[in-house]
Formats: sequence, C-alpha cells, structure tokens
Amino acid sequence: MKKKVIVLIFIVILVINVTALAALAYNRWLKNPLSSAEIEGENSWNTLQKKVALTPIQLSELQVQRDHFSDHIQSIRMEIAQKRIELLEEIRKAHPDMESIDQMIDIISRRQADIQKQTVRNLMKDKDVLSLGQRDRYFSLFLEQARAQGQGRGLQFRGRRGQGRRGQNRNIKF
Repeated sequence: MKKKVIVLIFIVILVINVTALAALAYNRWLKNPLSSAEIEGENSWNTLQKKVALTPIQLSELQVQRDHFSDHIQSIRMEIAQKRIELLEEIRKAHPDMESIDQMIDIISRRQADIQKQTVRNLMKDKDVLSLGQRDRYFSLFLEQARAQGQGRGLQFRGRRGQGRRGQNRNIKF
C-alpha cells in the first residue's frame, strides 16, 4: 500500500516538473519575441513622451527617425541571425573548419559593431529634435536603463566580502 502511494506521489511530482520545464522552454525558445517587444516599444514611447515632455511634433519626428532606423537595423539583425545558424551548423559537423568558424565570428562581430554605430548615429539625430533640457532627461533615461541592464546581467565590482554591488547611482532625475 505504501509503495503505491509513494509511486503515485513520484508520478505527480514528475508530471509537475515536466510541465514546468515545458513551460520554461516554450517561454524561452518558442514564444514569439516580437509580441513582448511590441508591447515594450509602446510603453517606452509613452514613457519617453511623459518623462521628456515631448511635443506632438517632436514625437512624430522621433518616430519617423526611429522607423527608418529600425528598418535598416532589421536587415542587419537578419544577416546576423543567418550567420549564427551557419556557425552552429559548422560547429555541429564531425570535423568543423576552424578557419570558417573564425570568419563567421568576425562577420557577426563586425555586423554587431555596425548596429552599435548606427544606434549612436541615430541618438545623435535625436539630439537635434530636442531642446537642451529635454536632451538631459532623454539621455538620463538611457543611462538609467544601461545601469539597470548592467546590474541585471550580474555585472558587479569585486571587493571585500559582503560589500555587494558598488557604484549604483539611483539618484537620476528626470
């Protein structure tokens, strides 16, 4: 009798674990990332408009610039994704060609650098649309987001035991 109860409990726990793993895998690898990005994009425009106090004309100009930028960057992202697939296919081979792997990594790195350069150029264009006061608030938002992302990725300063993270300035004003 006890064995049947233990086996039943084990089966229930196993089913729960498999279900949890399946949900995790779905959310991590199979879920369409654009749906959450679109929602986040809409929220970011609302936040930007409120915190930077953009006029409707400024918001429209920034949106046109951002749409053009996004179209250009999307083609680079697709190219990077294709190169990553090629890279993984080469790595997967029984005898991968290391020279080919190195070349693909170099191409991916160059294209990622292109995205970063284009992003900075786009931010410089954004500055032309904003007043001096708006520029400060605008770039403070980016600074806060960069700091938050750095902390979320586990970046921390190594110091004496128990000190925790240092250099976190949360006194950014908008």
